[in-house]
Amino acid sequence: MVRLRPRPNRAILMAVAVCAALVVWLAAPPLAGAGFEQYFHFIGNDPDEADPGYNEDAQGLANDGDRWYVTQKDSDGECWVWRMLTLHGGGAVKKAMSTIPGLYNSIGDPCCYNYPPASGTWYLLVPMWNGSGQSLVAVFRGNDALDYVGSAALIDPHPQWIAVDPSGMVYTADFGDVSALTIYALDWSQLVYGNVAVTYQSSVALRDATGLPLSLSRIQGGEFSPSGGLLYLNCGMLQEPDGGFGLHVFETASWRRIARSSNGGEPFNYQFNNGGIFDEEPKGLTVWDRSVQGQLHVLLLDNDYPYSENDIYVKHYTSIIYADVNHSGTEDGTFENPFNTIQEALDFYGDCDFWTGAKIGLKAGAYPEALTFGTDKPVQVRAKGSPCTVGITGRFRFPVGAAAISIYSGGAVKLH
Repeated sequence: MVRLRPRPNRAILMAVAVCAALVVWLAAPPLAGAGFEQYFHFIGNDPDEADPGYNEDAQGLANDGDRWYVTQKDSDGECWVWRMLTLHGGGAVKKAMSTIPGLYNSIGDPCCYNYPPASGTWYLLVPMWNGSGQSLVAVFRGNDALDYVGSAALIDPHPQWIAVDPSGMVYTADFGDVSALTIYALDWSQLVYGNVAVTYQSSVALRDATGLPLSLSRIQGGEFSPSGGLLYLNCGMLQEPDGGFGLHVFETASWRRIARSSNGGEPFNYQFNNGGIFDEEPKGLTVWDRSVQGQLHVLLLDNDYPYSENDIYVKHYTSIIYADVNHSGTEDGTFENPFNTIQEALDFYGDCDFWTGAKIGLKAGAYPEALTFGTDKPVQVRAKGSPCTVGITGRFRFPVGAAAISIYSGGAVKLH
């Protein structure tokens, strides 16, 4: 066990200040499976039961780091892709999918990928299919014109979602009961020439937390975390029993499920009512670091009749639990309603057994608390906005900006 008992002197404060550009690892190496990419803290809906224009049978979400993309099918049966600055429809442009060769009348959850990575062109991949069991992935450039590049056939009859891992491999699955995901290779270098070449590679079996085979039904959306260490999937359908609906999170090193959302419980809450034909239906999702607005963003469709009366929710999730010693009022660990002690933030994290990679965001102030970090679960502590001091006998100073103290399980850090 590593114990840190800071004393109130300049030497310690200067040593901690050196951490301003470093991440300090204590007792164990970083988690496999992107531990701090566990976006399990629900922070709210925005839009919240709204009609932003794309609400008629909205299907999926994507982003290119600058714009949102939404897929939908309107009341006339036309499929569309929207590109916009805000989820409320600001700066929106849209493109009809009737320009794609063939009679593909259904559309799913899309995904964006940058090629060459980090410095190239953004491409939008859109899964589509028809009633005859034929399907394809349509590729567009991520610009306001949504220039159509081309398409390629898929072997999955009804691919409701598509996701791309950091290496450029493409994943999807059929819409029924599935126990494995389909993996395709896409020749990204050919897109600049208008050639979309997709080939089946293999499949990967899904497993539960113990390693046993796992089957999911009605997968509506999917996307990888930034490192590719986690895959988020969303399942659901109207008028079907909840036999596994909601969000599922898989660690891609083992393809074991590490988390599943609840329907109404905290903290990983994806609440919906799918009991009737005019009720709520889980849809697509995307991962985008929007700071205090969260990192995981998940669509929920509220079905009404006619289609034009549909509403949508976008539910937002983060890995961060906030604390502010100066806050009074409602406390739920969100940026707007932080806990007023660090201990409450740690307790909130500790109460969720499957959450093993939370971040504690500290707002400015002095936290006169005796604390122990990292006894059984990793935690990352970071000052947000202004420096913070923590402790009673001695004070540990958390600097601002890139500074973060990452404490891994088995290496308790005690502040007194």
